Amino acid sequence: MKQQFCIDNTSLNYDHEIAHQFSVHSSPRNYEVVLSEKTFLSNFSEYCNPGDVILIDKNVLALYPLDSIDIEKYIIDPLEENKNIETVLSFIAFLNEKKFNKANKVLAIGGGITQDIAAFAAAIFKRGVDWYLFPTTLLSMCDSCIGGKTGINYLNVKNQLALFSAPTKVIIHFDFLKTLSEGDLKSGLGEILKLFAMADEELIQFYSNRVLSGKVTNETFYPELIKRALAIKKAVVERDEFELDIRKSLNYGHTVGHAIEVLSDYKISHGQAVVVGMLTVNGLFGFYNKLYDEKCRDLIDTTTLSNLNLNTIDELIKKDKKTLGDKTTFVVLNNFGDTRFVPVRLDAAMIGCIKQAIREIYE
Repeated sequence: MKQQFCIDNTSLNYDHEIAHQFSVHSSPRNYEVVLSEKTFLSNFSEYCNPGDVILIDKNVLALYPLDSIDIEKYIIDPLEENKNIETVLSFIAFLNEKKFNKANKVLAIGGGITQDIAAFAAAIFKRGVDWYLFPTTLLSMCDSCIGGKTGINYLNVKNQLALFSAPTKVIIHFDFLKTLSEGDLKSGLGEILKLFAMADEELIQFYSNRVLSGKVTNETFYPELIKRALAIKKAVVERDEFELDIRKSLNYGHTVGHAIEVLSDYKISHGQAVVVGMLTVNGLFGFYNKLYDEKCRDLIDTTTLSNLNLNTIDELIKKDKKTLGDKTTFVVLNNFGDTRFVPVRLDAAMIGCIKQAIREIYE
């Protein structure tokens, strides 16, 4: 069944009954997303061929040993401080050393940081090589695995070096969710809640019926939450893959959220920081819904947030890639399913309002 939502007066449709296997229309090629009912270890070898290289999060490898897979492995420590050009170039040097060529593929296993390193390297090595993504976090399963955006940090600014690099294939295994921390799960729920708010008020109730106090009440609910989030994002990125206009709506909460991540030294996770950004923008522009507000607040660590020094938040927002000169554009909910772009001047008064809106979240 198709449902309609609106971004800055552009109408889009998403299918909340999207199949467990679907294609994302993309340039230069479409790619397939598979929501597998198999476990990762029982299924992974089907995708491996001689000459392929595995890029894997060291924490995932400890939980899911791949001793029986006889292909080269490059192991990374998935810290934000390692999401940089040095790690990308080190991985490319490894590929070159192993005589990797365009007949081979990279098999990336991990969350968003692993995905960014794989995507960036795959885009620039030999002018592009194939890469498969096996997302292991809720955030990467519900959001970042499709759309092709990738970025690495530079000069203490998040995703300052960025490009588009869509995977050749995405394979989602839900058994990874069983080993995630509460913080990792809340990070993913933050992005799910963002996408649901952009699309449909009924989805806020759908979310509320399955998530209590920031926790999914039954693990069998995850596939349906993820499928609906991906269906919404798919509708957006297929209409505007390279973020020329309406895809920018997916930055709802991100301008402030990215700054919060940096100010917390990444102790506040991406999805939780985005929720802080969402509540900040809602406060600035007067959008309030009791149930939605409660569900957002359930995901936030207010103690860590209250200890942040906000004095330099204006510098971080001005360095954000969405800022042009002394102006930025906030993504604002006019209503559920109705998102608007609102340009603002980043003068002292506006920065003061942003700081106050953040403080009101925890005071």
